[in-house]
Amino acid sequence: RKGERMEAWKLLVYAAAALTVIIASCIHTVDEGYRGVYWTGGKLQEAIAFPGYNLKLPFITRFEQVQISLQTDKVTDIPCGTSGGGVGSFDS
Repeated sequence: RKGERMEAWKLLVYAAAALTVIIASCIHTVDEGYRGVYWTGGKLQEAIAFPGYNLKLPFITRFEQVQISLQTDKVTDIPCGTSGGGVGSFDS
């Protein structure tokens, strides 16, 4: 009887671990300035995920973030040469 209880506890622990992995693979987050897109079987889905926590089918649906916000890069101190050999630099 004691052996049966131990086997039941082992089964319960394994089932809880498997359930935790499945639930963890369902939940994903989308960052601000991004949207989430989904692929199922290699096909892009029409569903779009908005910033925050979202759900997907575990092990079946693939998810990626796509940046939608504008990004501005600033370049400073750009060296520039002339045909006469002079060198200057431009600031933005």
